[in-house]
Amino acid sequence: MLKILEGSDFFIQEFLQQHIESKFKGCDERRLKYSILRNPSALSSITNVSSIGLDDRVIIWNFENFKKFESFAPYVVPKGTDIFVIGQKIDKRLVVIKDFLSYNAEHKIFKDLYPNQIESWILDRSKKMKLKIQPEATKMIALLYGVNLGEILKYLEELKELNVIITKDIVLKSASFVNKFSIFELQDEVFSKRFNKSLYILTKLIKDGEQPFLIMRYFINQFDKLITIRTNDEGLIEDLKLHSYVVKKLKESRWTLYQCKKALDILRNCENSFLKGGDSNFIEYLIKRCIFNLCKI
Repeated sequence: MLKILEGSDFFIQEFLQQHIESKFKGCDERRLKYSILRNPSALSSITNVSSIGLDDRVIIWNFENFKKFESFAPYVVPKGTDIFVIGQKIDKRLVVIKDFLSYNAEHKIFKDLYPNQIESWILDRSKKMKLKIQPEATKMIALLYGVNLGEILKYLEELKELNVIITKDIVLKSASFVNKFSIFELQDEVFSKRFNKSLYILTKLIKDGEQPFLIMRYFINQFDKLITIRTNDEGLIEDLKLHSYVVKKLKESRWTLYQCKKALDILRNCENSFLKGGDSNFIEYLIKRCIFNLCKI
């Protein structure tokens, strides 16, 4: 078996672990140790007879190590030997990768999950683990852990040991805050007018050091762009010099031109209040009230 595994490190490692557990089921630790070879320094390693006479082996190359070779042309791949080349991004233009693919290798891509796919993933894993969990608890785990799948899986295993139906209260008392939010996630929630989650993310951003004034300025900038895009003037849109993905995302927003202008009025009023000054608690109150008003448009 020859495979190139590209993409999500979590899913790749999980795939490899499942393959190893299946291939070497029932093997003792000594045999397992000598059966798995990681990042061999020479291509000849795949044709050499194992030092303890093993027929079945798994050879794993990280792409950064494998791409150093000029070519890949083994005359004989020992029967039972599985070779994997793994990496987040594989450059298929390299000769060594072209050689590998021409030798009947399979290219398998593991895509990372988007934040809106995490809840479904948690539910699916919970069912496989026979873990009973309430929908609100699932939402809270997704919020706290984000796309950190390895951390989520460890936490689900801990919850499984409780042997009870998992509620939101249990999660709040036992979970760790792992997810690091970004201003882009706050934008997505505000644009979707989901105030509760917007407030949660905003609070975390401020706690992590984001400045309320800069958050407010970011949204003024975004709604300025959105108003320009809503004019449908291709010349003005081109002058923004935005990446095509950003333009596409803003165009897909459901905000009308009227709503965008109203949002900008709210933000300008917030800006004026900021400029009058105040302590940190008052400043935080202003940005939270601003986000609340945006979500209510």
